[in-house]
Formats: sequence, structure tokens, C-alpha cells
Amino acid sequence: MSLATKRSTRSMNSQWQMPVIEEDDNDTPGAPPLPEKSPRRSQLVAEQFMQPFPREPPPAYSINTPPATASTSSPQGKEGLHEKPVKDKKPAWLAKRGGWWRVAAVAIVIIACILALALGLALGLRNRSTPTTTESSESFPVVFPAGSYAFNTALANISTACTSNANTFRCYPYTTYSASKTASSATFYWTITQVGEAAYMISAARNPFVPQFTNISVDLLDRGLATERMTFSFPLDLAIVPAVALDASNTAATCYFNGTTMGATIWTKKAAEYPSSANGSSATAQTSTSFGNWPYAVEVSQVANSGDGVPDCRNSKGQPLGDFDLSGAAQGNCSCMYSNFGLDS
Repeated sequence: MSLATKRSTRSMNSQWQMPVIEEDDNDTPGAPPLPEKSPRRSQLVAEQFMQPFPREPPPAYSINTPPATASTSSPQGKEGLHEKPVKDKKPAWLAKRGGWWRVAAVAIVIIACILALALGLALGLRNRSTPTTTESSESFPVVFPAGSYAFNTALANISTACTSNANTFRCYPYTTYSASKTASSATFYWTITQVGEAAYMISAARNPFVPQFTNISVDLLDRGLATERMTFSFPLDLAIVPAVALDASNTAATCYFNGTTMGATIWTKKAAEYPSSANGSSATAQTSTSFGNWPYAVEVSQVANSGDGVPDCRNSKGQPLGDFDLSGAAQGNCSCMYSNFGLDS
């Protein structure tokens, strides 16, 4: 290498060489001061790292909401995108076997109850608005012979022609007028009710010694004449307790006279003769349950026809006590005849 070349190279090195800077601690400037911290800085930074919090309250708990499962809580993969949605779970009472049928049955029962109630109310209102035969729109004042009366009579006659044993049939008060005028007294407490212009019905008050009946139709004969009278009759099964034993066992017995007919004839103008205090008195309508004495003539009868099995007598155990009926030409009628006139003739 030539000398000229070495000089040029050396000159270039000296030309580009950087000066050496020496520093000491006194010449080194301090770090620039930090700016003041903004008061919102910590809040903004905290908000950036805070988890999102719902602004509204969570939805109410529902028993119909299915519980969270692993498939719903975890992120879905590629296969989860093609899964079918989970159907809503049915209520426990409906999920049971036959739930819909139970609902239908309950609905049918409720509808039937509503229809029955409506029908009952309709019929009740209809019956309430429709007058009955005894409570018609036309009212009748309590005018004689309507009212409650005591029909005083005496047992005029007894017949036992329907039975082979006379002890099986007897009549209250068990003594005839011919045997005793006072001991033969029998009183019937009846109520006569007017149900039409010339129509009446009759009922008997409770009495353990005579037959009971209610609302028996009455026929009014010879209206307005001196022989005016009311008549009625009806069938009944008469039961009589004999006063003596009918067999060797000496047990109580009851004899049944089926096919007995009870009837009466009540005069409205013919005077009574028995008892003597009734003769000449007048009758007035009795509007209360107190029975006024009937002052006119009256006849009462109980007639039992004979026939097969009449009477039918049995002991307290219901066992038959024998045959007491009549057959052939010997058949007749058993009867109790009561009256308040013609007793001495």
C-alpha cells in the first residue's frame, strides 16, 4: 500500500471519530417530575378490570324452569350446535300417568254440578210459582162445616161373624152402649178442610185407639136440604190385639184383618142425641187446634170382610197361631158400629 493511501485512511478515521464526553454526578440532570395523578384514573382502571354486574334484579325463580346442566352451562362445541332444544318440563300433577284424562274428568264433573244446580234452581222457582191444590190462588174462609171437631159417639154394635174365634176381633172401647152408656163412649177428633166451592177433605188427629188417616176426600150429599150430609170411606189393614191367649203358649198375639173398610156419615142439620148435652146446641167453625163438639148426627163404621186367611193371627215372633177364617155359607162380616143417635131404639 502506498503512503498516500495510508494517509487518506488515517485522515478519514480521524474525521469520523466521536469526541469523548466525560460526565460526573454534578453535571447529571435529575429525572423530570411526574405529572399529578388524575382522581378518575383509579376508578377508570378499576372499572376496566371489574366483572360486569347486572343493572336489573335476576328473574324470579320458577318451578317450571329446568335446572342448569353441564350441556347448558358449558360452552357449546360444534356438536352442541346441532342438538335439539330441551322441551319444557310438565307440572308434576300433569306429568303423572293419565294427567290429561284427569283434567278432562274433573272438568266434566264441574260442568255436571253446574248444570244440576241450574236445573234444581229452575225447578224450585217453577214449583214455587205454581200453586198447589191445597194452596190455590182462590182462598176459602173457614166456614161451617170446615173446622176441627170432636165427634162424640158410643159403640152401638159389634159383630164377629168373619172369624171362627170371637176373641180375635174386638172394638174400642170394648163395651157397647147397651152394656154401659158411659163406658161405651168413643170420641173421634177430625179436621174438615174446604178445598173447593163444595169440596172438602178430612183428616184424623193422632189417637192410639182408632185408625189414622189424612186428606180423605169427602162427598157432600143433598146440599142445602134437611138431609144434607158428608160421607167418606177408605180401605185399611186393621190390626187387633186379642185380650186373651189364642193358643196353649199363652203368648201375646196380633190378628190382622186385611181388606177392612172404614167409613162415616156426618149430618150437617140432623140433631145428635148422644151425649145428652149435645142435643140442641149449635155448631161453629173451629179455626184452632181446639176441637169443638160436633152437635149433629154422625155414624162411624169399621167393616172387615171374611175370606181366606182372614184373620191372620201371629205371635210376637211372627209365627202363625192357626187358622181362624171361615169358609162357605158361614162367612160373614166383622164390624164396629158407632153412633150418636138412635141408640135407645
